[in-house]
Amino acid sequence: MKIKEISYSDILPLWEMLWENRKSKIEPINGMLFNGGYSQEILFKYRPHFLACFDGSKIIGVNSLFQTDAQGYFRSRGLFVLPDYRNQKIGLKLLNESCHFAHKLKGQFIWTLPRKKALPVYLKAGFHTVGEWITDNVEFGPNIYAIRSL
Repeated sequence: MKIKEISYSDILPLWEMLWENRKSKIEPINGMLFNGGYSQEILFKYRPHFLACFDGSKIIGVNSLFQTDAQGYFRSRGLFVLPDYRNQKIGLKLLNESCHFAHKLKGQFIWTLPRKKALPVYLKAGFHTVGEWITDNVEFGPNIYAIRSL
């Protein structure tokens, strides 16, 4: 199994499974900031990177990352592994590659906002939680901020 960068159109089918029945359109990037708030500047200033894990030519897992500020914070977003491939450390491999990728881009930290059931893989990848679980106004929550130094 190898991991390589893919396009937004290639990641979208798996993200549609991750965010099934989402109320809003799935965008390639959003303006969320670490530990709260939004910045529209993110949408125009930084480019998202989409990573996929392949079994032969089949995409079996995905994640994305993008910078969220000038201080070197990157966001990991949209980690998803097909159900038949779970519990094979694919999510962990994607997170580690995302961290490596962000570090090559001069990132200092990588953060995320995982769901409760996804948190264990982030903890195994060296992330630690910040704050409390967010339950209000979250479509796929509860979620919690998590961060890792690069």
